[in-house]
Amino acid sequence: MKYTLFTAISVFLFFSCSDEREVISELSYEFVLDDSVKLNIGLEPQFVSKKAEANVFLAYTRINSTFQIFNQSGKLLHSFNRIGEDAESYNKNVYGAGIRDGKLYIQDISKVHAYDLGGNHLWSQNYNNRIPNTVGGNIRGEFQMLNDSIWVNPLIFSGVVSFSKQKLAILDTLNTVELFQLGGKANRSSVKVDEFSFEEESMYLGNLIYPNFLPVIEATKNGLWVAYPYELVLHFYEYEQGVRHHKAYNIQLDRFKDPKGAEESELIDPMNKISPRLIGLNSQILKLYAMEADKLFILYKTGIPNKRRFEESLVPFYDESKFFGAIFQDGKIVSSAIEIPRGGFQYKNEDRYVYLGDDKWMFLQENMTEKDYYTGYIYRLKPVNPL
Repeated sequence: MKYTLFTAISVFLFFSCSDEREVISELSYEFVLDDSVKLNIGLEPQFVSKKAEANVFLAYTRINSTFQIFNQSGKLLHSFNRIGEDAESYNKNVYGAGIRDGKLYIQDISKVHAYDLGGNHLWSQNYNNRIPNTVGGNIRGEFQMLNDSIWVNPLIFSGVVSFSKQKLAILDTLNTVELFQLGGKANRSSVKVDEFSFEEESMYLGNLIYPNFLPVIEATKNGLWVAYPYELVLHFYEYEQGVRHHKAYNIQLDRFKDPKGAEESELIDPMNKISPRLIGLNSQILKLYAMEADKLFILYKTGIPNKRRFEESLVPFYDESKFFGAIFQDGKIVSSAIEIPRGGFQYKNEDRYVYLGDDKWMFLQENMTEKDYYTGYIYRLKPVNPL
């Protein structure tokens, strides 16, 4: 049976009013400005690495399809574009990109490619993409690896099958994350070694359909963290002698609203303008960042306050959606509602935050006085009331 997958869910239910959660945290944290650097990024980057690797990070500009590698001081080290059809090039539909152990990895619609940091091709491998889908030139996220040979493939669609009477059945069986093992020299193909989906207790498997089920992932040396945008649960998967073990942690995030879903009978034509208005009202987990001392930083947004009605044009009120952070450690949230610094509207873009390590962060903002430059504001995350 064939299904048509849409990159944006076609249906929403009107978001009834609900109070935001209030959580009392054990610690309070704040971002303290340390420094700033200037980066010659040029055109607006569509993708920026969420974490620096060996003191360098990656930026990608969709308009000219160019990758740039910067160090933490803002110096441009390399810039290249290898889009093409030959054996050493990547397809224009790039799903993920990232730096690991001095190599740049790029995942496109059918292959994984490795380059050195100067843009020189090292190797390419095929993989079986069960759901090939163009992404309009946008990179959906970081290319992540559990170790030197296992890489993570979060399935890129975020919608459900539309105009079908079996949507819930499809969600019951949908795999959201796949793991592939890189092939050796004799076999230049990556082989799928595992796949998994929503856990049995997930709200996504209930009677309601939610706007977005694209997984939020963070690969660490110990295993894989997985979250879903509207679900206040962190899933941790680790492998011992090839056997997968799963642990779920229920969490609370201050100012995170209770999610709302849709009945199948309330599905709306995806071509109308109601869906994008509704999605802005919901709170969402946006990204996960593994930090030192086994801490996990959760970036989330509150959504536009419920006082705004879905009949309104929400564009003028997007500024009312706040970005916050939380710290998860030792199986619990130790701090929540950490305010994300803002120097203008552009700070409210989850693809502008880079974790540099040792509690240091870089927040990118377009330089308003110098064309083609961005300013990287360096902040340090510090406890306000250390125990």
